[in-house]
Amino acid sequence: MKIIQYDNKDFIVATICVVENENNEILMIKHKRGPFLDLYNCPGGKFEDGEENLFETSINETQDETGVTPENLKYIGEIYFENKENIPNFFVEVHYTNTSNGNPVGENEECFSMWVDKNNLPYNEMQPKDTELFGHILNTEKHPFKLYKKIDTFFELGQER
Repeated sequence: MKIIQYDNKDFIVATICVVENENNEILMIKHKRGPFLDLYNCPGGKFEDGEENLFETSINETQDETGVTPENLKYIGEIYFENKENIPNFFVEVHYTNTSNGNPVGENEECFSMWVDKNNLPYNEMQPKDTELFGHILNTEKHPFKLYKKIDTFFELGQER
């Protein structure tokens, strides 16, 4: 696990990988356990020792969670999640690709994986922060984006927090 500092606070480094296929579908997972039980998101996870960079983290996490191998990843943005005192802060780099190999495995011990129509994402089954985040992910005019989320509010970096 890697920790970085921003604004005198520690942030755990992680990624989210947005994979889109030729049918305008987004690769998503639905968590089977933990604090995000039954909630949807894109695959991703923490930067681990031995990984060279965050692109490798995105590839590894996407393969582990879904069986799909993303290719030609592109950086599209980053978010700092500052949470309440008892919840760790996260720095998340967001990657995108429309090139991949393989099909979702369907289910493993952590999650279900599937392709979801880009125009019919399950926003009502996502964390509120993820619903807002997808507005930035899907709006390519906002790429690259840099956001800071403090508890329940997003700010573009450079705005007052």
